[in-house]
Amino acid sequence: ASTDAPARRERGTFRARVMPPLSLPPRAAWAWVVALFVALTAVMFAPWVMGHGWFAWDVPDQYWPDLVYLCESLREGEWPRWNPYDRFGYPFAADPQNGQFYPLNHALCALSRGHPPRALAELRAPLHFVLAGCAMTGFLRARGAPWAVAVLGGVAFFSAPYHRRMWEVNLSYTLAYLPAVLWAVERLAQSPDARRAAALALVVALATSVGSPPSLYFTALTAAVFTVARCATARRAWPWLLLAGALAAAMCAVMVLPTRDLSRESVQRAKDFRAIAEGAYPLRDLPGLLWPRNKFLYLGAPLVALATLGAARPSAILARGLRLTLAGAALFALAMMFGDHTPVFRVAYHLVPGVSAFREPVRYSAVLGACASILAAAGALHLPRPRVTLPLAAALLFATAWTALPPDRDLRPGQPPGAATRWNALRRRLPDDRSSWRAWDEFGLGLRAGTRFRFRDGRGYQDPLQSARYAQVINGLGDAPQLLAQFGVRYLLRGPHFLHGTTHHFLPAGTEARIADDHGDGLWAVRDALPTAYWVPRAEALPSGDAVLTRLRAVAPAPRCLLEAPEVSDPPGAQGLAMVAGHAVVGRDAVTVTVNAPAPGWLVVNEAWDPGWRATVNGVVAPVRRANFLMRAVRVGAGPQRVVMTYAPRGLLPL
Repeated sequence: ASTDAPARRERGTFRARVMPPLSLPPRAAWAWVVALFVALTAVMFAPWVMGHGWFAWDVPDQYWPDLVYLCESLREGEWPRWNPYDRFGYPFAADPQNGQFYPLNHALCALSRGHPPRALAELRAPLHFVLAGCAMTGFLRARGAPWAVAVLGGVAFFSAPYHRRMWEVNLSYTLAYLPAVLWAVERLAQSPDARRAAALALVVALATSVGSPPSLYFTALTAAVFTVARCATARRAWPWLLLAGALAAAMCAVMVLPTRDLSRESVQRAKDFRAIAEGAYPLRDLPGLLWPRNKFLYLGAPLVALATLGAARPSAILARGLRLTLAGAALFALAMMFGDHTPVFRVAYHLVPGVSAFREPVRYSAVLGACASILAAAGALHLPRPRVTLPLAAALLFATAWTALPPDRDLRPGQPPGAATRWNALRRRLPDDRSSWRAWDEFGLGLRAGTRFRFRDGRGYQDPLQSARYAQVINGLGDAPQLLAQFGVRYLLRGPHFLHGTTHHFLPAGTEARIADDHGDGLWAVRDALPTAYWVPRAEALPSGDAVLTRLRAVAPAPRCLLEAPEVSDPPGAQGLAMVAGHAVVGRDAVTVTVNAPAPGWLVVNEAWDPGWRATVNGVVAPVRRANFLMRAVRVGAGPQRVVMTYAPRGLLPL
């Protein structure tokens, strides 16, 4: 804290000269700040506020169904670990994107009494814009900026390119916590103690709980750079920083550790340098900093001018080390946005932890916008006649950001697909026992209807954390639609996507008749669909997953148990006809199957495999094997067998 003494003296001189303190008490001043950012958010989201449409893309397709599933589970007294209603089943607890630990989501669950409407899922976007502006204002106030300067920095961060481009999705939600993390670091550096260390750990845990791994990485990267520079000479702060780190790691472990298995199985694991670097801006787009044609790059002339002034001249709120550090971080982020068009990204890809994990280099705009906003606040201290120029500069920052907003705000008019009335009409034509059948919803309902209405859907949201094997299967359905029957899909729900028509169907239009019969109104019944669970006398061992999938394509639909192993120790002469299991009950985190097996053999369950699944057979622990490329199998003995599978991913505390 002593290293900031000259800055405090300069700050006091500045205030006395041109910026006398506001006469408002702190609470009243903060009320005005919050009101300002609420008003700016309402202006930015005006079409949504006025009810002119609903958010397309991730909000209704991913975040709303996840919120519905979380809220309904909590209302029924369960903490959801597995979701059997999406993508043949997937590990809900291991997917950070659903924000199941985020307190705001729990508040929305309580507010809606466990039945959150789509509007509540959409409301999170403007709420985090308000948080972004207020938190940056608070951080700059902690650095000693006058109220007007702090608000200007808040407006700059609030309207920075990353927020504008990712404005309705959780990437902007997580980044909204960046200035709150910086604020907590600043307060800890000024007066290190256990309370402020705990506050820093709590803010980090909150940022983690929102559920955007890429934005969390950019937040952590920026915060780490600031923390090292800010506390380089503040030796008293380091023990408390270590304590804050330990507390944050303990709180975040339950959110981070289960993700390890998911990431190992995800499509992201196969990304190479070319795939990660794809989508970078070419160097000829550098003028896009000033011209609103590049959504991630465009800062606008006022922000560039103020940030340049703040980087070039000493100021009361940024000591020399911090000023140069933030300027260097901004330039580094700018170079990263050009990907493999400069050597910077390639070097960072190999040397900087985390760079190789996230695609789209243009997203380093998150770091650029944050650093530029802080530097702009420092530059604003040098403006003449600040009572006039500071409000004008803030207005110009917002106005230049406004020009880069999409005219329709990514909204779609009319009613969204997947309405309850459409589902109710279909449900009357489907069996009551939902454990006995699975559907493939190719936009007959849409918006992940399986998760929202609790029926087992083989389709679901496609994102970078989805299983690579699942992606391999559904990407090949045009050539091998019989795999749907193999994996227990009994019904196809067909209809056009609300934006893409039928061009984005994994099961192309015209392919349905190869495996199913048309029952009218978009409902198709799949022929020869296998049941949820069945018994077979023998398993067939194949050397790899690709060999299993190739074999499965050739024989599907057929009751087989294909395992990836050099040897399967089935009893010599094991024989018998495959048979349907007596009864199968598929719950959130457990599957119970009973079968009267005529001989020792294998029980195949058409639910997605994951390392976190455990099983008991008549109360005796048994391993769950990955069978038929995607599904599960357990060895059972002869006679009545009761198999109970439960999901408990490694690293997740009992809940």
